[in-house]
Amino acid sequence: MLAGRYEEPTSRNYVELFDGTSWSNNPADLNTARYNPQGSGVQTAALIFGGGTPGGKLTATESYNGTSWTTLNSLNTARDSGAGSGTQTSSICYGGTTPAASGATELWNGTSWTTNPNSMNTARGDLNNTLGTAPATLAIGSGPANLSVESWTGPGAAVTQTVTVS
Repeated sequence: MLAGRYEEPTSRNYVELFDGTSWSNNPADLNTARYNPQGSGVQTAALIFGGGTPGGKLTATESYNGTSWTTLNSLNTARDSGAGSGTQTSSICYGGTTPAASGATELWNGTSWTTNPNSMNTARGDLNNTLGTAPATLAIGSGPANLSVESWTGPGAAVTQTVTVS
């Protein structure tokens, strides 16, 4: 699933679905237009949270049931270009720009977001490389200058590993 995008001079609420072969426009658009949101879940049970607009960052959270989008409780920290992992009922949102690179981490319990007292060890935006599901996930790099990997396995601090390129 691809949700939201930037089209000069504004953000859009478009949603596109992938069927394994090709992309198609989903007639159910997001309730809140945005670009670079974080997300988690699967195509028929997804969450989209945060994102940017030309006017700033968002806290908006929406769930998708395969047919329509529903507005839910918002993130505590507005951000875009971060990462999300998990399911529609148990997710993690981390990193992103808030407007600076952030290490802030929030947990979704199916109803609301809570701020995890332990942020990422390295604040980072443009987190496009992630792997895992809540409560176990990896944040990998964030641009060409950051080659570190942080793993998170539940409430508590993330653990940093450094990738050495030879």
